[in-house]
Amino acid sequence: MASEQQENNDSLLVLVTESQVHAFDLLVTFRIAIGRHESNDLQLNSRTVSNYHAEIMNENGRLVLRDLGSTNGSFVNDKRVREQTVESGDLIRIGSHVMALRREAPISKRERLLRVRRSPEGLGPGTTGAIVSIRAGSRDALKTVQVRGQHDLPLADLLKILCGNEISVVVTLRLGSEQAGLWVRKDRIVHAEYGSARGEKALYRLFGWADAIYRIDEYPDNHSLPRTIDLPVDTLIVEGMKHAGEIGALLSHLPPLETKLVLKEDCTLPPSAYTPAELEVFQAVI
Repeated sequence: MASEQQENNDSLLVLVTESQVHAFDLLVTFRIAIGRHESNDLQLNSRTVSNYHAEIMNENGRLVLRDLGSTNGSFVNDKRVREQTVESGDLIRIGSHVMALRREAPISKRERLLRVRRSPEGLGPGTTGAIVSIRAGSRDALKTVQVRGQHDLPLADLLKILCGNEISVVVTLRLGSEQAGLWVRKDRIVHAEYGSARGEKALYRLFGWADAIYRIDEYPDNHSLPRTIDLPVDTLIVEGMKHAGEIGALLSHLPPLETKLVLKEDCTLPPSAYTPAELEVFQAVI
């Protein structure tokens, strides 16, 4: 009787994605289909998600995530799985999307949304975390990431969440002795700085960072800043991921990063003979 009562108390499954909250009544729902196609119960409109990517089955109160032969795999916390029992508190990654799973007692939709949005897991001023590494040894490897903690996210997810919340914040990123900054106003990234680079060029370089630490602070009301970025966030993310992929593919053919590199002075090829990614490496060597 006690276990049955507990099951009824936790009969609401809540999946929190980057910008939405999805709730399913487990007393009447036995299968939740996840994928890019619009016929899924939970549609994730991303090229990193297969049309019919995965499913969550309600098997007598036990929730089981099954991968449906997707291209990029399904992950529970930091482990790629074909079939895995999932519980409240688990992080599920489908393509480039992270979902926090919770089981709750049934409450009104309005109360549930308010509680989720006010929870400590929400991103806002004062939040700190890590930028999840993207294994960029090849273009396809960009689609596989590792998740460790609630606030550890790929840069793409972090940007989508912040712009989706329509808040104005400053994000400071640190990687060793290096530091970069992002300025977000409402639903736009308006400025980025990294070293001497400004605007889109600075932002794209950050997609290649691994295990950087970030902190979110309030956007100062009296802060005067030139607007160096006008592109929508989705376009910036696509270009940034492409940039990281090109750099990663190039680095996979280079010696270890600690190897001392020099440029041959007798090189006669003009700059136009190299790809943008190769020029980035040459500039770093110089």
